[in-house]
Amino acid sequence: MRKILDNSLMQLNIIKKVLQLKGISKGDKTNMYNEDWYNNETRVLEEKDNYLKLDYGCKGKGELTVYRVFPNIDLYFMDMDTGDIFKTADFPQGILSISHCKKGRYECQFANEHQNCLSEGCFSINGTDFLPERFCFPMKKYEGLSIVVDWINIPEKVLSMMNVFGIDFERLKSLMDGEKSWFVSDTDSELFNIFNDLYKGVRKNEMEYLRLKVMEALYYIGKIEIEKNNDYKYFDKEMVNNTRAIREYIINNIGSNLSIEKLVAKTGMNINTFYSIFMKLYGETPYAHLKKYRMNLAAVLLLTGKRKIGDIAVDLGYSNASKFSKAFYSVYGELPSSYRKKNI
Repeated sequence: MRKILDNSLMQLNIIKKVLQLKGISKGDKTNMYNEDWYNNETRVLEEKDNYLKLDYGCKGKGELTVYRVFPNIDLYFMDMDTGDIFKTADFPQGILSISHCKKGRYECQFANEHQNCLSEGCFSINGTDFLPERFCFPMKKYEGLSIVVDWINIPEKVLSMMNVFGIDFERLKSLMDGEKSWFVSDTDSELFNIFNDLYKGVRKNEMEYLRLKVMEALYYIGKIEIEKNNDYKYFDKEMVNNTRAIREYIINNIGSNLSIEKLVAKTGMNINTFYSIFMKLYGETPYAHLKKYRMNLAAVLLLTGKRKIGDIAVDLGYSNASKFSKAFYSVYGELPSSYRKKNI
């Protein structure tokens, strides 16, 4: 397979030839929009052969672009900037989803009320039982993709074509113990390049190229060895909600010197568990995250008024301007006075 994929023009020509020989239509858009999979606010922005663009109808930005690369194999691209929490419908049996997070974080809750998070640069493989009941984006902004395979309804001619290129769907199914697993891992360099090519392909809007890269991803993932006992943990729903609530409380009282340890103790959580969940949700320690939040807010205040730097420091919880300036420099690489002078 890798030898076949060495030459770009040869790749596309081979795909086209095999598609023609197998009689796989380019215009198959059957059930591209399945109302049962989306909320009532979702609306169709554009639809044509093998292509669908949706708006989730959320606060902020919520765009989903879908390509029908093969019958019952769809490629999804998400472009989000929202704090909304989304609820999904029941998915049919026989669904396999392969997802990659390019930017931001994707938090999901499963039917068993366990929660997990797909972090930037990671990919996941989900069987039907581990497709999310609810999902959200802790950092609000998110870009990512998913290859969704309805393996029960894939036509025989598609399976036959995939076999020509060494793609074994039975192997892919076995990776997920049928449908009952969720796997998350860092993306190695080879798989990263495949996903990156998919992002490039959607910008070019080239269907044949997307088909090629989806096949390459399926081939590669079908060959990897999945470690069932990996380091990615499931977290209890209540613990995740407590972690998010503590973060929101501190953000809403950013000028107060609140003790994270005391806030966590009130919930009955172990402090180490809190740190683990916070890192999973937001990608950094609570102290680093809150300092960055304070400095981003400080940058706005420096440019939108004539308040003294010392007053801004006090409002953000710093006892004096010197400590505030040192923190600001650690994030922006310059002192608050220089930042204000340069940008106004």
